[in-house]
Amino acid sequence: MLCSVFKLPNFVVYMTTPKRPNVILLVLDSVRADHVSCYGYKRLTTPTIDKIAQEGILFSQVITAAPWTLPSHASLFTGLFPTEHGVSQENTYLSETIPTLAQLLNQAGYRTVGFSNNPWVDKSTGLDRGFKEFFGWRNFRPTTKTNFLEKISRKLQLYKGSMAENTIKQMLSWIKTYSDPKSAPFFLFANFMETHIPYSVPRQFLRKFSATEFNWRTINQDEAKYITGTTRMSTEDLEKLALMYDSALAYLDSEIGRFLTSLDKLGILENTLLIITSDHGENLGEHGLISHVLCLYDTLLRVPLVMRHPSLILPGTIVNNQIQLHYLFSTILQVAQSMVAKDEYQGSINLLNQTDKGQVNQGYTFAEYNHPVLTANRFRKFNPDFDNPQLITALKCVRSSQYKYIWSERGQDEFYELEGDPEETHNLIQDSKASLEIDKMKCVLTMWEGTLVKTYQQPMIADLELDDAALTQRLKDLGYF
Repeated sequence: MLCSVFKLPNFVVYMTTPKRPNVILLVLDSVRADHVSCYGYKRLTTPTIDKIAQEGILFSQVITAAPWTLPSHASLFTGLFPTEHGVSQENTYLSETIPTLAQLLNQAGYRTVGFSNNPWVDKSTGLDRGFKEFFGWRNFRPTTKTNFLEKISRKLQLYKGSMAENTIKQMLSWIKTYSDPKSAPFFLFANFMETHIPYSVPRQFLRKFSATEFNWRTINQDEAKYITGTTRMSTEDLEKLALMYDSALAYLDSEIGRFLTSLDKLGILENTLLIITSDHGENLGEHGLISHVLCLYDTLLRVPLVMRHPSLILPGTIVNNQIQLHYLFSTILQVAQSMVAKDEYQGSINLLNQTDKGQVNQGYTFAEYNHPVLTANRFRKFNPDFDNPQLITALKCVRSSQYKYIWSERGQDEFYELEGDPEETHNLIQDSKASLEIDKMKCVLTMWEGTLVKTYQQPMIADLELDDAALTQRLKDLGYF
């Protein structure tokens, strides 16, 4: 099949404001769009996010470039796809030759600060680069500087302390200390982990969606045990897992609400671009998977994105065209009126230029999952022979509003008709009726790959030193080793 000309979008919008706004970027780790209530979910999980969407803009089809934390954040901070920035399970450090969003905003005169609950977003991976101040996950652990009774009460869920609570306390302290309408604007980034497996939810939020109490400790939250078949989970178990996830989301949403209420009282929101999104989604039993590993289904790729600014964004705006999450990189640079926003990186994309009447339709979005060496090694601790070719493989996908084609390094390709099969349960890769569309999507994916430019030179994971015992243990707790 001959491929028609394929061109990525290239349009430029320069925004002007009397005073450059502050930018607050909140990443709610592992939140999938279809569990957010303003995206049509059956449970009222996110009244705070819903309110921001009503006061600003909601993007209904946002696709992340990677289905797990490290490469997704690297894309968010560089405007590049994983192939371009090179961060993966085989290469866990962002090259110092690649400029980051925080670096460029620093150069543009912004005061930059980062708060991360996730050990993958930290100094050890290079994702702290450019932040004038950066507070990593060790700063927010609930067990830090607490007495014995408080530690026990947390385990029994009698104490509501959490990483989110501690993070927001420090964020507000920083803002009260350093934000001054007469001084330079600030860029604040924060990553929250309440919706990252394993979930630990205050008891009152578990009761929010369940009429009957259950012992959440009996529900398996280890994806390696489930996927390798070491631990079986019933339909009821998976329903309870989803309930725990929703409860964690509701709790995190309430903490974000507390943060925004405080900002409103301080008058900070009057000239602040507020962005709430996620780095990737979460599997809750779909496709025989839990957590966020080994696939490129929409359960992992489609994330929420809402933004608010009183003068830059018309309240109640909804954008239904699909977009890439990491176009936030260029959007933020243009809002900040950074000089580098003219031509470099993804500088031609400004998401705030998209309206219902004047959208530029990108047509296709893309995502990558490089070979899962860390995940495979961990799974083989439970089953030494585990080597499912559909799962232990590198993946790439191209997605349109109608179709998705997933390329597998081990030949387990997939093709879905999204309008009739949004849950991606009927693989049409062998369907002769779909052959023309499959060929077209293969062609688009190949041509897109030809546009990517690798911009990194650095060691593989075997050459990196993970000699920090606390970091290694934290990653083990989160299911990475």
